[in-house]
Amino acid sequence: MKQYWTEEKIKSAKYDELKKRCEEAEGELAIIKGIGNKSPEMQALKKENNDLAKMIDITREEAQIIQLQADNEVRKFTKRIADLEDVNKSHQKLNGELRKELTNINEKYVDSLKKLADQKDLVKTYRKAGIL
Repeated sequence: MKQYWTEEKIKSAKYDELKKRCEEAEGELAIIKGIGNKSPEMQALKKENNDLAKMIDITREEAQIIQLQADNEVRKFTKRIADLEDVNKSHQKLNGELRKELTNINEKYVDSLKKLADQKDLVKTYRKAGIL
């Protein structure tokens, strides 16, 4: 006797087969997950991952400390540079004033030398004339 499969029977059979395969896959996945998470290799990798995460946190904190120290040093040096520039400006001003004063003293000295030379000439003239 020939059995004819109806469309509904074919769909039902395919559905049942797919349902069975899905259940088997879910079961296998549960087994793999259970074994994978509890395996020594997975435990070692999780521990290593946690250790690396801690190292990253520590390194990040150390980097922040170093950055803060560097920023503090930059601020100190910037202030020191500004102070030295102020000192330099005041020294330049004082140097200019001292040069002016030295120029005035030199001019007075030259004038005094000229007057002395004139007086010396005058003394010579008086000696020649017999006045002295």
